Amino acid sequence: SQPIKHYRDCYEVPLPQPSATLEILPNDKENSYGFSSVTHTGKVSGEDNINEPIEMKATYSDKSGADKMVALYIGFTKKNDAIPVTPKYINAGFTAPAKTSSKSEYAFLIRRVIDKNKKEIWVPYIPSMGNSLQEHKWVKASDNINEPFYIKGPDGKNMVQVKINSIKKEGSNELIMKFTVGFNGMDNSVEDGKYNIYLMANNSWGFLPYDYYGAYPAVQKKIPNYWDPSEIRYYNQWIDSKKVWYVDLNPPTATLNVTIDEGTRLKYEWSLDDPLGGIYGVVANLYRSETFKEEDVEDFYIVENSLTPSSGSEKRSPYLPGLLDAGQFKTGHLGGDYLFRIINSQSSGSVIIDPKGNRKGTITLVLTVFDNAGNIGVGQLSFDLRDWIATQGGLFYSKMGASVPERDFDSGWPTSSLLKSRGFEEKGISLTTELLGDSTQSPTEPFRSGENKSYGVSPHSTYEMDSYYTTFKSVFAKRKDYLLNSSRMIKKDVSSGTLTGKLDSSKITLVESNSNLVVEDFECNGKALIFVDGKLTIKDDIKNSSLNSDACIFVVSGSV
Repeated sequence: SQPIKHYRDCYEVPLPQPSATLEILPNDKENSYGFSSVTHTGKVSGEDNINEPIEMKATYSDKSGADKMVALYIGFTKKNDAIPVTPKYINAGFTAPAKTSSKSEYAFLIRRVIDKNKKEIWVPYIPSMGNSLQEHKWVKASDNINEPFYIKGPDGKNMVQVKINSIKKEGSNELIMKFTVGFNGMDNSVEDGKYNIYLMANNSWGFLPYDYYGAYPAVQKKIPNYWDPSEIRYYNQWIDSKKVWYVDLNPPTATLNVTIDEGTRLKYEWSLDDPLGGIYGVVANLYRSETFKEEDVEDFYIVENSLTPSSGSEKRSPYLPGLLDAGQFKTGHLGGDYLFRIINSQSSGSVIIDPKGNRKGTITLVLTVFDNAGNIGVGQLSFDLRDWIATQGGLFYSKMGASVPERDFDSGWPTSSLLKSRGFEEKGISLTTELLGDSTQSPTEPFRSGENKSYGVSPHSTYEMDSYYTTFKSVFAKRKDYLLNSSRMIKKDVSSGTLTGKLDSSKITLVESNSNLVVEDFECNGKALIFVDGKLTIKDDIKNSSLNSDACIFVVSGSV
């Protein structure tokens, strides 16, 4: 007789997969700049560290029992509308090269296994992404869960550091995993931006079907007909934690410019840029140079600004600048001795500072910009407040030496149209184009400047006299009547105490003031000899009509 055929149905009883939640544990402690964040990791180190590494706590719950959970996952992606793409297969060895598909998506897996001593341990795995789903593998990152391990970037080099601090059972159904994620100091840098964080866990039924039926050899033998032995049943059941974290490893930049606004007021303007567009604010510090002595410094005032009122913004006016690195706080500190602080996302701004009577040194404005991750950019400008003088041609002599600051304008003179029209060259002159002499040092050979077109002679011997004014006036007195009676010289009246207007270019003009004289709106369009027995005040520029023939000589008994 024919054998009787028997049929059986084979089926699986599915187990619900674990649920998961995430808690981010940022460090809100202020760094050395007084900055803190509960949303970002920045590219900072040491005492300036902001959430590097960032600590997190994942809680996994399984109704079938915590001991049933064999795989715990964490994934990061910049995609807003899709779960992370991660491997479907697991490779128990180290054979496949570890790497992610991009710098904007990465994940890790912690697997429960039985070691050679028959003890349960947790082992970290990282992605090895191939060209297709079949080629994507989870590969072992390390045999030691107690040491940091690294997720590799697309080129196979370290990109993200992960450290598992603890995995503990809570009650009968929960596992709590505490871990840190670090982004700095890697061979690769992840992409900057906002990362959505996903979680997943597998119990033994949802992980490897082949392993699940290990206690049933007859069934396990048939599993490869349906599931590859390394295939994960629920490999993509990611749970959105609804938590995000920002990674910003590129600092902002600050461009600072200063111009003369009105009189002696200084207008500082700045523009800020951040790759992520996340400006937190700026801090401005004002310092004096070491040669700008404390006893010579007066208060500075902010007279105009574009500071939009906002929480945490503040200006200090009047303000007395100190020396760089001499204060209690570092430059740029959000709670330090700043000139002003702005807490908002504005990408530009300006401030006008009135130095008042400060004329004896150099000041430096340092603008520190923060992005939302605590990265900083710095713009810095120094401005010499000291009075200065430059001469074109002739001998410049100072009996007691010269301490006039050299001017170096990379982009041209501030009053370029006037000075250039008079033959001045920005790169060719400091004090004088010809010869600078003084009598304050021992004899030296003439020095040819490498920076400008002048020579220096020290000492330049001179005839000692009590008063240049008295000496020159007495010498001129011997020829005065003759010159006035001739057709060569005419006298100009300055009884009003003011010298204005133009000269008679056809003659030599004599000006004699027995008291103080003010020169205002005056054009030296000829030749003039001007004696001032008092103080000389020059209110604006004295202009020549012809550089080759016009000359006005001032002989002054008082100050100028």
